[in-house]
Amino acid sequence: VHVMLNNPARTGAQVCANLEKLSGGDPTYSFVEIDKLEEGVECVLIDPNCFQNSPIPKSLKWAHSTWAGVDGLVNYLPVERPLSFTLTRSAIYGRMMAEYVLYQMIHVERRHELLTMHQKDKIWDRTPFPRYTSLSDRTVAILGSGQIGSEISRMLSTAVDVQTVA
Repeated sequence: VHVMLNNPARTGAQVCANLEKLSGGDPTYSFVEIDKLEEGVECVLIDPNCFQNSPIPKSLKWAHSTWAGVDGLVNYLPVERPLSFTLTRSAIYGRMMAEYVLYQMIHVERRHELLTMHQKDKIWDRTPFPRYTSLSDRTVAILGSGQIGSEISRMLSTAVDVQTVA
């Protein structure tokens, strides 16, 4: 599997090393960092923006995106339709995004930022803070009905009885 990333936070070599560990050292899997797509590459784990300056080789059979959604892919993939290779993405982001949305709802509802500033300044007056209310009194609009939006809706409705509308 070839790995092509365009992200200063992680290098292809780091990802290759992690993937080697995950494979349990199975010799049938090998992970190689590349800096451009060349003929002979059949399978690649790729940051989609790497497609921008790299022609797609005819040998490419499968590309797995490191990005969550498809919006960014549209900007970087060639206009040829249909694609001459299979493109997949991870479906792991829904749960993480749902947890983040739940965190942000509590953060805003409880005025956590102001509370933190008051604690830092040793202000103990609770007047600016409303009584806690249940999130189940809320209705949340979800924009997007893909895997992430669907998981956010499912989690909010089942975990904290928040009504969601799409």
